[in-house]
Amino acid sequence: MDKNIFHIINRGVEKRKIFLANRDYTSFIHNISDFNSVDNALQSYTRQRNDNLTEVRPPSKQLVDIPLP
Repeated sequence: MDKNIFHIINRGVEKRKIFLANRDYTSFIHNISDFNSVDNALQSYTRQRNDNLTEVRPPSKQLVDIPLP
């Protein structure tokens, strides 16, 4: 995925806002950071099979750099 260009649309259909409240934006930032993990697919599969969901996972290598405001 190196040297690819990625674009995130910041509005919905008919130019509607997609972040209606601060929690929408916060949730988006949290999810985009979580999905940006090289190990995300493997961790998701492991979590589905693991009954003990209380363990803390270490930070993983990021796919792309996400500049935060």
